Amino acid sequence: PFQSGCRSKKAAGMERGWANITDAGISMVGSLGIGLLERPAAAASQARRAIANKIANGHAYTKHGRDWRFTSPDQLAAHVDGIMKRPSEVRHLLRGRTAYWDQASQTVVIHDPVSIDNGTVLVPKDGYSYFAVRIK
Repeated sequence: PFQSGCRSKKAAGMERGWANITDAGISMVGSLGIGLLERPAAAASQARRAIANKIANGHAYTKHGRDWRFTSPDQLAAHVDGIMKRPSEVRHLLRGRTAYWDQASQTVVIHDPVSIDNGTVLVPKDGYSYFAVRIK
């Protein structure tokens, strides 16, 4: 196996001698804590929620909020966040935009990082065809 250059059991938390990389990785996670591995996921989750909130509090709620019978932008934001977290399908569009499709609710979320409200969310009349073909 690939060998690390660690000879100190204090440095790697292992027996004296050469330790393989896998053992060193396990030791580091064990001594430093699993929290290091969770931080990127937490940051991504926080960024996704911020995008969902901005979309829901933009034109999307006033123009399309009735498509789901939501009574507040917060409800729409939770819906958008759920779709972005676990979409049925994702497409990368022109100008840095990303489209997310949710089959269960027939919903399209379009994240546009340069628009004032970060994008939109809607239930298109032509459903999946709108997601797959019409948006570019």
